[in-house]
Amino acid sequence: MINFIVPWDQKWIFENLVNRVSAENSSILKIITYHDLSRQDKLLAGIYILTGYGVLTKIQKEAAVQVSNLLESGGSEFMIMNHPGRVLERYMLLKTLHQRGINQFRAFRINEIQDNSIKLHFPVFIREEGKHSGSLTGILNNSDELTQAINQLKNDRYRMNELLVV
Repeated sequence: MINFIVPWDQKWIFENLVNRVSAENSSILKIITYHDLSRQDKLLAGIYILTGYGVLTKIQKEAAVQVSNLLESGGSEFMIMNHPGRVLERYMLLKTLHQRGINQFRAFRINEIQDNSIKLHFPVFIREEGKHSGSLTGILNNSDELTQAINQLKNDRYRMNELLVV
């Protein structure tokens, strides 16, 4: 059994996936919301794929780590494909990919660039670190455009500690 653990508001995405595969293959796919997972008395043996890290709260992420640890301690009947305690989130993933020479571009948190010690290579854009909202700005070609965009996002009440310059 392949168990997809999903946020409730993303369940439809996986239901769509299951509906697109053959009946034979779909019979081995199970979709469980994080909420439903926390209410189960017994976990089924199988492969577990935890999803939606970008939309989980800190408490939900901690619970996902606890469940994953529990599954790992269950022996060979359980396999975790992406333990949430070891998954790199967007900032660290982008930083690691650049350090290893896989990505040419880098990502910085807003507070990292505000002291002017980091030399940015333009063009850049700004996005939220923990959401799948895409770019919050168009392409920014220079530091003046970047400053204007940051000020606009402040005015729009975005939290600066949750934004990345990529």
